[in-house]
Amino acid sequence: MKTKTAQSTTAAKIARRDRIVLEHLPLVKAIAVRVHENLPVHVDLDDLVHAGVLGLFDAATKYNPDKQVAFSSYAKHRIKGAILDSLRQLDWASRDLRRRHFQYSSTSSLLDLPSDERSSSARLGQSF
Repeated sequence: MKTKTAQSTTAAKIARRDRIVLEHLPLVKAIAVRVHENLPVHVDLDDLVHAGVLGLFDAATKYNPDKQVAFSSYAKHRIKGAILDSLRQLDWASRDLRRRHFQYSSTSSLLDLPSDERSSSARLGQSF
């Protein structure tokens, strides 16, 4: 008898989760489109939507209504976080490497220095 009750409770939780996921699928698409606007052309929108759906499932599973937070507000952060995590997994360069490259390129463009070290040192009057 207890197993039937446990099974019906589990089935009810899964049905509720699936209903919530279906109701919030447009939110996933909207967030994925917004993130996709700032990415290179070769990044596929469908991959972002897929990652967002996984984040939505995670949000629906871990959501606690006792916290007095609307589900859509909670889900937005989980969905965008899942999308960004999937992008980080696809990227071969670390965030620190990207940050350093950006600092180097912005500094060299600010100073209008060529990227070649020999010509930079020649402009400063130094030799190897």
